[in-house]
Amino acid sequence: MQKALNSLPSMREVNVERSSKNAKNGYAWSITFLSDVPFEDSKQLTVDKSGLEASGALVTVTVGTNLAATPMPGGLATTTATVTQNSKTITAANGHGIVNGDWVKIASSQHTNGEVFTAQAVAGNSITLSSPYLGTSGSAKTVWRGSTVPGSLPTNLKSHVVDDVSDGPPFSYTITGLLPGVNYYARISSYNDRGYSAPRSSNPLQVAPPKQKPDVATQVGMIVNTASSLKVLWNHPLSDGGDTITKYKIEWDTKASFDSHVSGTALGMHDLQLATPSTDCKLTPCEYVVSSLTKGTPYYVRVYAYNTYGYSVKAAIPTPSVETPKSQPKPPSVVNLTPASQNSLMVNFPASADDGGGAVTKYKIEWDALGHEGYLAHTQTNGVHNAAASAACLYQHHEVQTITVYATEFNLGGSFRVAYKSHATPALLYSISAEGLRSALEALPTVGSVHVTRAKHLTLASGTQDMTQNGFVWTVSFLTNSGDLNRIGDVDNLVVSTHATDLPSSFASSATANMLVGTNAKVVVVPTVQGYAGFEQQTITTSTSAGTLGGTFTLTFEGLSTPSLPFNVSAAVMKQRLEALGNMGVLEVTRRIFNSGHMWTVVFKTLLGNVPSITASKLGLTSTDPSATIGLDVNDTIVGSRPPMSSSLYGFVELSGASISGSTISHEIPSLVQGAHYHVRVSAFNGVGDAYGHTQYSTPATEAPAKLPDAPV
Repeated sequence: MQKALNSLPSMREVNVERSSKNAKNGYAWSITFLSDVPFEDSKQLTVDKSGLEASGALVTVTVGTNLAATPMPGGLATTTATVTQNSKTITAANGHGIVNGDWVKIASSQHTNGEVFTAQAVAGNSITLSSPYLGTSGSAKTVWRGSTVPGSLPTNLKSHVVDDVSDGPPFSYTITGLLPGVNYYARISSYNDRGYSAPRSSNPLQVAPPKQKPDVATQVGMIVNTASSLKVLWNHPLSDGGDTITKYKIEWDTKASFDSHVSGTALGMHDLQLATPSTDCKLTPCEYVVSSLTKGTPYYVRVYAYNTYGYSVKAAIPTPSVETPKSQPKPPSVVNLTPASQNSLMVNFPASADDGGGAVTKYKIEWDALGHEGYLAHTQTNGVHNAAASAACLYQHHEVQTITVYATEFNLGGSFRVAYKSHATPALLYSISAEGLRSALEALPTVGSVHVTRAKHLTLASGTQDMTQNGFVWTVSFLTNSGDLNRIGDVDNLVVSTHATDLPSSFASSATANMLVGTNAKVVVVPTVQGYAGFEQQTITTSTSAGTLGGTFTLTFEGLSTPSLPFNVSAAVMKQRLEALGNMGVLEVTRRIFNSGHMWTVVFKTLLGNVPSITASKLGLTSTDPSATIGLDVNDTIVGSRPPMSSSLYGFVELSGASISGSTISHEIPSLVQGAHYHVRVSAFNGVGDAYGHTQYSTPATEAPAKLPDAPV
């Protein structure tokens, strides 16, 4: 039987044992497959019994495989048992029928087809298995018993067919992708038209690839970290050479040959010891920052892996292979803004003096409307007066307030009154002209000169477009009122009333009914632009605890100092002396008597944002009372701010190529709103962080599109 089976083309090698004649005058052959696993391919032996003869009896032939549950040779029966995870002992049900040497298969959560064992010892219902049961513990687990068992291939079995044997023996094949230090077995079967032969094992039976130096690190990258450093990242090599990698060597140089040092080696080197070699560089990349480099100079980097057999033979080269330490470029030193036409502005600026170590490839010019137009652009977009709308009202020299009168039907009529501080107008017609309101306001003491415009006021409901408010809105600009003494530009709010006899102290920001008629008639005052908002304001205050001040003092800004200033220096002279320093830009200065000394308020109109503080020296100040304490204080009364650049009138353009090739770059911003004041800022780009650098604001802070007037007719 063994010889016959081994001669089949589909069979490589089997071992056959035959039982003695059984009670039915038959035999059982146990066939063990030594080289193949038919079960893996869902194959089994079949028998043609047509040649068998028996006198007066029926000949029966059965084939048992895989511990089949039906009673037949090899698959005798099923039973149940209580099992314990990781234990070799099971307790079978009464009448289990298992004997020593039986194959036993138990249902398991670890294997779809169950776990297979041999019964090594049977003592009543207690059965000792050939290995521990790995599934979950439980009772009444299904157990199959029998004398056949499915085979399985080794987990890591691989194969290769050498089909070109034209050169004749000896034949060879190199097995790759093996793990160093791990023993491997090999066997070979020859093939002809009768099938594969029984395999022959190698000599020696097993051998391990030698442990050696590691392979190169993988996924190596290099990115800009700062203006003087580069960051290198990498992952564990595909092969550690059979030995744990404990460190990496990083080398850098300005030459690809890595020999710029006087010793002929790389300019720099660092050994990075691994804190946890078993996981480092495997789960997440390792990284190292190469520091103290020269901004703008290209550097090459390479990485070596190390185990106890030495450094990797080759270095891992990052992508890109060369990188330059750099920072984002500085913006242009100044951005000049001038009117180009009644609808456009001209922007001029020099190329960035500091490109950050990398070529500037483009500039970004941004613009947005500020002041009253910026306020309207926000409120029209958002439908409400909010912080962004207020923040857009920067860098304006005149306070702007609006007076709105409306009704919710087309029946508005009557009159209202306006007050400023302690003085009020007479009744004003609900539709008073801009000129009429101007005259009424300028008649109030301390209001000063104002400019007034009037427009229709109409709001519609969202969706239905039904009218919700109908009336007029007056925009009042304060031309000469400088506002609060401690804060230039902060003008007191106008207040209103609809009572003919109210005193100014009873006026408020809104009023309804009474003299003003119409459905839900109302008058409202809203301050939209606060004069000088956004400009930094610093105060300089002198004082003496006794006597009268005299002498001089000096002021310093960013390392530059004025000549001595008289204790009572005028606002005009202080402005002149400070602007003469050359680093403060255009200023506005006011002065007033303050207690025993003076207070000067300095407004920065060119330097925007949070401006460094002025410092002062009082060494030259004197008092007529020698015992007096003399004071000279500088305070940041109002910290400068920058606009949000977020209204519906915001725009930008990116310039590159030939348009930025010169030392001076110009661009005309078209399609602007005539008369609106725009703020402009410019930034530069060199690729660092894939973002533009800091911005430089325009000088002046705002400008409006305009043209020369037409000739008289």
